[in-house]
Amino acid sequence: MTTFLAQVEACLNSRPLLALSDDPDDISALTPGHFLVGASLLAVPEPSLTENAKNTLSRWQLVQKVRDHFWQRWSREYIHEMTPKPKWLKNEAVPDVGALCLVRSEITPPNR
Repeated sequence: MTTFLAQVEACLNSRPLLALSDDPDDISALTPGHFLVGASLLAVPEPSLTENAKNTLSRWQLVQKVRDHFWQRWSREYIHEMTPKPKWLKNEAVPDVGALCLVRSEITPPNR
């Protein structure tokens, strides 16, 4: 459980807060990890185990599967709730070239 909670903490502390520079080619962002360790938190990419059956996994793989499940739900539900929904209140502006955007992909590993 301690390992799982540490991995969840790393996922949550890797979320982008704002851009580090105004350069549109620089994709790095300020994260809560910068305040904790002075740099963004990095993890080694691992294959997703969400499709594997529970009875075929070792204890470590089971912890990784639970972490992957948490990451999928958090990135699908929580991030969606944090986005403003101004289109119901006023006209929405189209993003400008060089604007910082959050891009989410189903295959993006945790901490990225």
